[in-house]
Amino acid sequence: MKKLFIYTAVAVALVGCSSDEAFNDGGNTPTTNNKEVAIAFNGGAQAITRSTISGKPAADKLHNKFVVYGTKKVGEQGATAKKVFDFYTVSFTENSKSQSNTAGWEYVGGSPNALSTATSQTIKYWDYSADHYDFDAFSLGNVEQTTADNEDSKVKVTRGDDGSYTLKGKIEKLGGCYFADRVTVAKANYNNPVKFTFRSIICKVCMGIYETIPGYRVKNLVFYSAENTKLEGDNNKPTLYAATATIPSGDNATLKVTFTNENHAHVTVDGENPTKSTTITFDKLTLYNTSNEVSNTVSDNKYLGQSTVKASFPMEKVNNKDVKKYNGEVPATVGDLTLKVDYTLESVDGSEEVIKVVGATAKVPAKYTDWKLGYAYTYIFKISDKTNGATGGETDPKGLYPITFDAVVTEADQLEQQTITTVSDPSITTYSKTGVDDEYKGGSKIFASVDNMTVTPSADNFKLFIAT
Repeated sequence: MKKLFIYTAVAVALVGCSSDEAFNDGGNTPTTNNKEVAIAFNGGAQAITRSTISGKPAADKLHNKFVVYGTKKVGEQGATAKKVFDFYTVSFTENSKSQSNTAGWEYVGGSPNALSTATSQTIKYWDYSADHYDFDAFSLGNVEQTTADNEDSKVKVTRGDDGSYTLKGKIEKLGGCYFADRVTVAKANYNNPVKFTFRSIICKVCMGIYETIPGYRVKNLVFYSAENTKLEGDNNKPTLYAATATIPSGDNATLKVTFTNENHAHVTVDGENPTKSTTITFDKLTLYNTSNEVSNTVSDNKYLGQSTVKASFPMEKVNNKDVKKYNGEVPATVGDLTLKVDYTLESVDGSEEVIKVVGATAKVPAKYTDWKLGYAYTYIFKISDKTNGATGGETDPKGLYPITFDAVVTEADQLEQQTITTVSDPSITTYSKTGVDDEYKGGSKIFASVDNMTVTPSADNFKLFIAT
């Protein structure tokens, strides 16, 4: 079994100051060629490999929009923050640039977010009388926002007086939300786009399986939800199980986003933990045909992938591309996870021979199941000829044992056991009950033979033969 831990970053960020004061026009604004410089934004998203993507790929992850709350501080450092961006919606507009849009992200003319008290979104300019600006941003992706509680298909967002945010909804929906660290901009950077790096507000978990058994393909997987519980029918989906209920079950969860003194966004489960379960279940695996390809004819796709490159995963389409489908999860210390599965081996030689393997198991150790926010966990299992599954009953040995052959050649006639002896004087003539059988020839060997080894030797069954 292989374990892959892939660091992710796609996320939800919600933060901001709570001041309700109106935007202050006072002070000086920076200029370029006698023109005021507008505030512009740039949005990015960390990819699963820790690298950062930008432009359209980042916009795709955010579903082309995020929300900004921004304040400035004028005068002494401890002065009250003045609101500048009251939850403005910033939208991606590829190949479109303007004074307020230098990196593909435009806010002028957009619609304020539901948290905003603004009636419209207008252009904003840098104010050089301000000591610095603070910007917070979040994106709900394609998830709808609500102000009501317990709407299964939507996420409720609220802002606290301390600048924190809470997001409440189904874990599945929270998985489409992103957050960013707070960005503080000093005067030296006033004329540059404000850049956010988003990451997921939850963690993500996926599993895959492939096989390397020579001479066979693997099909008809049956998963277990506990040591002695097989899954049947539509419930037969890839499943990992724990010894006790440690896995968040997918019910409503409330996540709280706060900020450290270093502006890092910190996400915790607010209030009581969501309901816990002993299992985590994934969507059905993508299977292959005999050519190890996915066929448009679904009935052709029966077999597990046969390499890490073509491992069978739950898949979904994102922007017309097939990608691994992750389960969204809130932080949890899960402990050991077990995969138990039955499967069928089908010979590839055309003989239609099959072998049923029962109860093959593998474990993910607890040190790999401490789920943290901003991480994507991919657990890959390999079925090989070293399987610990059984092909017979409980008393039969577990594992696969190849059939082998050996060959022994004997020249004995009619299953006769022959013993060779030698004589020094070549003068013996052999006799049997019916008379002379043969005469001894010089230099030959004499064979003593017993016709029937189950009875006492007698004249009826004991013979001597001359070797020729």
